[in-house]
Amino acid sequence: MAWTIPLTWTANGVPSETDFNTHIRDNLNALKTPAFGQIFTASAGNYSTTATTAVPIDTANLSITLTTYGGNIECHCQVLMSANNGSPRLGLDYDGTAWAGTAITRGIAAGAAAAVAYTVFVTGLASGSHTFRPTFLSPVGGVTSYVMAASAPAIFLCREG
Repeated sequence: MAWTIPLTWTANGVPSETDFNTHIRDNLNALKTPAFGQIFTASAGNYSTTATTAVPIDTANLSITLTTYGGNIECHCQVLMSANNGSPRLGLDYDGTAWAGTAITRGIAAGAAAAVAYTVFVTGLASGSHTFRPTFLSPVGGVTSYVMAASAPAIFLCREG
């Protein structure tokens, strides 16, 4: 159900049944059921990167596209991460743009694994279709960061509201 810009009511104007259904009932339904997407995915293997700039973890299986009404978007991601040396970083990409916040860094001993999670609010998006993806990166060159999807499912969800 799409949001419709409400009519400007006029003095002595008599709204029709269609006016009420479109501008009141349908808009209340749109507010009641905001755009939402969730992914719980496990993989037979782990994801890895040596990139020092954020790259999507998995564009095919960890990607949510929402058609929004122009409200704030709340995104949550939780994964099991490790790195061969240094601390891996977890981030967010929307419409090909890195989230303005700093990537989440978790201090993890080399070779160990730990849960890394974030919940962020993306603001200022226009209404329309938007694609969200969790990203990861290595803190410095020569470090390999991993998302341990074979050991624990990746959880990713986004909702408007």
